Formats: sequence, structure tokens, C-alpha cells
Amino acid sequence: MITGFDIYMLGIVPGVHSFLKLVMVTSFVAVCLGLLTLFISVISDNEFSIKGPVVKQFTIKSLILMLFTAFIMALLPSQRVIAAMYVIPQLEQSQVIKNIPTILLKLENQYITKLEQNTIKHATEEVTATKK
Repeated sequence: MITGFDIYMLGIVPGVHSFLKLVMVTSFVAVCLGLLTLFISVISDNEFSIKGPVVKQFTIKSLILMLFTAFIMALLPSQRVIAAMYVIPQLEQSQVIKNIPTILLKLENQYITKLEQNTIKHATEEVTATKK
């Protein structure tokens, strides 16, 4: 049975995805800025006073955060997948769904019987029409 907490969790999933996208974009920008700063510090003269190891650590930590966020986003199921995980087993266990094949079989038998009767009726009408 689907509870209120399940519905709440389904509502949170898009927000979590959005937050992770924001973190990933922010860490990507931080990596780009860190690499740019490292590049500038390497090619510039002594006027640029940013310490290389500090920027290098910042860039590496930002890169690790970006990769970790991308990994979590890949593993986190979407709202549709979570809904399917809850709904499909419920439908499979439903008695209404289990009765559908028997109902369809009865409808099919009724349709075939009517089709046979109509075919026989039309065939006899054609035979009598050709005899006249």
C-alpha cells in the first residue's frame, strides 16, 4: 500500500535532482576557475601571489565533489522510476488485474460466436440470393 510518506518522497525527488545539478554545475565552475588560476600562476611572474598548492588542493577537491555528485545523480532513480517501483507490484497483486484475462476470454468467445452467427447468416443469404 502506498503511504503518505511514499507520496512525500516522490515529491522530493525532483528537488533532490535539481540540488545535485546545482552542486555539480557549481563544482564544475570551481574546477574551471581553479585550473585557470593554476595556469595563470604558472605563466605569470612573481606579481601574482596565489600559492599553487592551495589552488591545486581546491581544484582537486572541487573535481572530486563534481565526480561524486555525478555518480550519485546516475544512481538516484527518477520520479517515474520510483513511482513504477511502487505501482507495478500493487497492480500485479490486484484481483481486478488478475480477473482481466477471464473477462477478456469471455468477451472474445462472445465476439467469435456472434461473428460465426453473422457469417453463417450472410452465407445463407448469399446462397439463397444466387439460387433465385
